[in-house]
Amino acid sequence: MIRFKSTHRHSHMHSNIELDHAEDQVVTINIDKKRYVKKIIPPYANFGREGTSSGKVTGINSALIFADLSKSAAWLFWNLVAVRDYHTNICEFLTSNLTQAEKLKLNRAYKELKEKDLVKRVRNQHYIINPKVILPEFERYTTIQAEWDRL
Repeated sequence: MIRFKSTHRHSHMHSNIELDHAEDQVVTINIDKKRYVKKIIPPYANFGREGTSSGKVTGINSALIFADLSKSAAWLFWNLVAVRDYHTNICEFLTSNLTQAEKLKLNRAYKELKEKDLVKRVRNQHYIINPKVILPEFERYTTIQAEWDRL
C-alpha cells in the first residue's frame, strides 16, 4: 500500500492506493484537483478582497464597499448579483414592471454603484458587475476583466 499526502497547504486529505507492479516499472498517478473539488462543494460565488494575488492582480475590499452602500444601491446590487450570468458577469435587469418612482430609485442606485466602481451599464437594462468585486468563473476572469476595462 502506498500512502500519499496532499501537497496542498490547506489540505489534510490522504489517498490510499494499492498497486501491483514489477520492481522495474514506474507508476505515475495524476489527480485532477479541479474535478475533485468541484464535486465536493456546492455552487458558490466569491466576492473580492483586498490584497494582491500570486498573478499580481490587485483586489478590492468588497466587504467595506458593501457596508457603505445606501439601502437602494444595496438592493439593486444584490438583485443584479442574483440574476447575473456567472460565465460573463452580465446581468439583465428588466424595468418594464417598475413604477416611475421605482425607476427613479433605480437610476439613483445605479449612479451610486457606478461611482463606487461596482457596476457598469453594457446596454439598456444590461449591466456588468466588476469582476474584482464578484468573481466570475476563474477560467474567464481575464476576458471579463478586459470587457470591464473596455467599457
